[in-house]
Amino acid sequence: MLSALSQEDVKILKQYLLAQARPGPWEFHSEVLTSQTPEEICSNIIREKLLEHLPQEVPYSVQQKTIVWEEGPSGQLVIVQRLLVPKESHVRILIGPKGSLISLIADEVGRDLMNIFLCDVQLHLSVKLFDGPPSAMPAHAASRSY
Repeated sequence: MLSALSQEDVKILKQYLLAQARPGPWEFHSEVLTSQTPEEICSNIIREKLLEHLPQEVPYSVQQKTIVWEEGPSGQLVIVQRLLVPKESHVRILIGPKGSLISLIADEVGRDLMNIFLCDVQLHLSVKLFDGPPSAMPAHAASRSY
């Protein structure tokens, strides 16, 4: 059984990986940390926080849509993301009491994005019911600047 803790079979794994490796040029420059776009990074961080804070099937039903991605007047990154959910009960869960949960998620996502992009981030998350015309549903939102 492979175990890094007890070093059991680690040498065998290393030998296998070295045998599978083939010489060749790197796919990406050594300075490139990821092949994801900044928008994909943002969406993945939002998804991470939804999975962390929401119960059961709720985070899996949330669809994200980037509405705004631009540089603000002071050089900050301005992001507006719409979170679409299929049930009114999911809207209430995602917003939380008095908007506390969506604000917490916006805070955590904003801090993570600021650390990744090394710039100030103004993040606005809005929650809307997906079923029906979006203009008929009131939007619930949380904005944070960092």
